[in-house]
Order: sequence, then C-alpha cells, then structure tokens
Amino acid sequence: MLAVAVVALLAVSGATVADGSAASPGGQGLQEAWVLGADTVWAWTQDETGPVRGGGAQGVELTVDGGARWLDVTPPGLGVQGAEHWINGLFALNANDAWVSYGGLGAGARQSIMSTVDGGKHWRAVGSEPAVCALDFVTVSDGWCAAVGAAAGSESVTLYRTSDGARSWQVVSRTSPDSSSPGGLPFGGDKNIEFTTPDSGWASFGTAAGVAPLFETGNGGHTWIERTVAPPPRHAGPAPRDGYGAMFAGQPVINGRFGAVGYSIGEQVGTRTIVYLTTDAGRDWRPVLPPGPGRPWLVDALTSRNWRLVYGNRILATGNSGRTWQTITANHAFTNLLYSFGSPTPPVVMFASVNQGWIVQPEPEASTSTLWRTVDGGHQWHQVTVPGT
Repeated sequence: MLAVAVVALLAVSGATVADGSAASPGGQGLQEAWVLGADTVWAWTQDETGPVRGGGAQGVELTVDGGARWLDVTPPGLGVQGAEHWINGLFALNANDAWVSYGGLGAGARQSIMSTVDGGKHWRAVGSEPAVCALDFVTVSDGWCAAVGAAAGSESVTLYRTSDGARSWQVVSRTSPDSSSPGGLPFGGDKNIEFTTPDSGWASFGTAAGVAPLFETGNGGHTWIERTVAPPPRHAGPAPRDGYGAMFAGQPVINGRFGAVGYSIGEQVGTRTIVYLTTDAGRDWRPVLPPGPGRPWLVDALTSRNWRLVYGNRILATGNSGRTWQTITANHAFTNLLYSFGSPTPPVVMFASVNQGWIVQPEPEASTSTLWRTVDGGHQWHQVTVPGT
C-alpha cells in the first residue's frame, strides 16, 4: 500500500457531548480495524456508553507504518456522538480511499456517507445509504450495499449498487420469501455477499443443516450461479446430514485456476473448520482437512495456495494448498475469532506476507476488540494500541 502523509482534522479532546459535559478521548472501544497490507490500518473507535450518556467520543484513526504512529483522520463534525452524527460504519479500500457512514440512532433515521480520497486529509459528503447495510467497495466508484433481513434461518436481501462513489444507488437484485429477481439468490440460508471486482462477487451461505451453498456473480450482482460444493468427509466433524449446520467462514480467494475458502461445521459457527479448494477457478470445490484434531480454525488465504489457520496459540501454515503443513506456536492465545465474521467484514486474521500479519481479537465482554501484529510469521505477537482506546 502507498504510504501517505495525513494530518489530524478534528481533535476529540475538548469537545462537548449533548448534555454539555466534556467528552474524554479515553475509554473508547475499537469497533472495526481495516487492515490493508503490512503497514496500513484504518480504525474506528467509539464510546460504547454514548447512547446511555447522551454522547461520547468517537473517531477514525489511520496508521501507514504498522502502528508506530497514528493520525486522527476523523471526518469534521464526527468527533463526538449525538444527534445525526453517530458513526455506524467504516469501509477502507486502501491507504487513501475510505468511506464513513453516520446518522441518527432511531429506527428509520437517515444514514449519510462521507468519503476521502487522500487518506483523511479531506472528507466530503457524497450521499446516503439506501438502506441499513454495510458498505463494500472495490474501486473509488464501484460499491454495493446489501440490505439483509433475517427470518429464522433464511434471509431476504436487496442488493444496491453504486457506480459513482455512493452518490446514487440502484437495485440490482432482490430476494424475498415471495419472489426473487430472475437469477437472484435463494431465500433460504444466511448470506454474506462480497465483491472482488466491479463484475465479480461471491455469496457464501450458512445453513442450519446440510452443505452450505456458494454462489458467484459475473455481472455485478444482477444474476447468480450456484457452484458445486462437495460434502465434507465424515471425519471432519459432525456431518451436516446429521442435523448440524455449516457455513463459509470468509470470502474465496482465487488466482487463476486455484482458490481457497474456510468452511465451518457444527451446531454453532466455529465447531470445526476445514478448507475448501478449487482448481477450476471456482466452479467446483472440494474439502481439504487440516492435520490434527478438529478445531474452530479461522482461515486466512494469503494467496490461493498459501494459507494460515489460527486457533488459540496455534497457527497452521501451508504454501502448497494443504499438501504439507507447518505448526507455529504463538506467544498469545487468540479466541472467538470466527465470531467476528459479518457481511462484509474487515479481515480478522490478515497475513500480508509469510512474516507480517495482523489479528483483530474480539473482546465480547467489553464490546470491543484489540489489535495485534507479528513480523516473524506468527511466533511473536505484540498488541498495537489504537489512540483513544
């Protein structure tokens, strides 16, 4: 990623909250950390007690040197929660381009979007979210917003697309209990939709029972094609046909003919994880079992053949699509990693190279996360402090 010089736009300290009291920059939780390569991280922080207190500190921080220095790049007017200025989402594409969504807390409150193209030096209001959703961009112009509605193991979804950087949105497909767009996604199953190019994207599913499906689009989400997913072997853990659920735990990474994606099996997400491999550019997928006992690994595909699987203080590493493996013992045990998965999601485990990597460790009891970095392949990890937390 390109390193950019950025300057602080808005200091949180000294601001006031809705009740007139001073907002403290401390005590915030790390809500999201978009890790982009070896050195760049965008972080969204906020005071979790804000809704009760009537407001508190919030902000956006950026580092381009691996966390050695952080710069406050909070959009103007969003350093303090309140009124129509509650940050509710962050999406970062690279060290320069990022989007922040914000608005009121009430049901139906308008959610606006600001964007930057210079690493937070300047922000501009670009438009509104078309619905409650998470932003997903692949270029500064091309992005999506998937509005998902839950219904007892199934999900309706309306997929919006922008080609002008969030200024305007158009519906490209709909899925509902009653009807779906021609070539749209099925209603059954939980869905995670993420795109890789202006045309290509994946819809990975979770199911209460059976083998989770995987769909691909080649026209920006207008139509979807189901890909072949072979059933996992019985000795991978509780078999989906025995009444247990399964879900894809990540987005497929494909380079040429080869690709990989994590897949979890069990009564809840994270019981056991295997890896699915494709050798025909994603048309068919077959299971690869990690060595040793079944564990809730979180899979990070550095490339289509180079994978890292993390659970506790163990990291499984392969550079040849699982033919041979190396076990790395870390100095810190990581927990609850799979429970961070969302739609779309910042990378929870992200190795930029075989030596340099990041982990965003969820801390459910504190409603926050912590950020960790390694530069020796995963043996030694150190916690990186984000300002305000």
